Amino acid sequence: MSRWKRVLISLGIVLVASVAYLWLFGTQTFFALEAQNFARKLPFLKRTPVPLPDLSVSEVSGTTLSYFGYEFEVPWTDIDTEKSKIVGGNKAIIAFRSGNVLSVWSGQPHEFMNYLLEQGKIDKDTFRKIYGHEALQSDYNFKRLILETTPEKITIFTDSRTAVSRGVLLMVKAMCVGGDANSGIFSVQG
Repeated sequence: MSRWKRVLISLGIVLVASVAYLWLFGTQTFFALEAQNFARKLPFLKRTPVPLPDLSVSEVSGTTLSYFGYEFEVPWTDIDTEKSKIVGGNKAIIAFRSGNVLSVWSGQPHEFMNYLLEQGKIDKDTFRKIYGHEALQSDYNFKRLILETTPEKITIFTDSRTAVSRGVLLMVKAMCVGGDANSGIFSVQG
């Protein structure tokens, strides 16, 4: 067999293998690479909610805050009134000179979910097929699903539908969560 025939056969095999790979794993590869690229640019995307490491009540006098009918105390007293604001009538962003930021939301049940369904023009049955029944139960469940999504959960071995849905969740997480790499995402129970 001549050299050119071997080269053409080799190129044909590589082409067929590449097309087969892209057919079977193209979507997953794209979303896995994009997720890793997001993670390099936005390291906080790798974080998931963890319980507070210290549950003791601080004896230091702090500041009592009241928003949307809820009253609570925070251990900081250095509120930066210029950077603090209320957004949309139901979300308060309280900034402190120390660099800490606290976000407090209050809304109607399923408000976030209904907004996403309306804006994304997705019906509830389709959403349920993609994200599961539990995600539709409450805004809390869906936000928890968003916060628990990490780039590592998108691999080439993930089926394409799951890779796409997790990629969307990761993009929503990038928009919803503050980007401070030294911060954390904590789950708090009351």
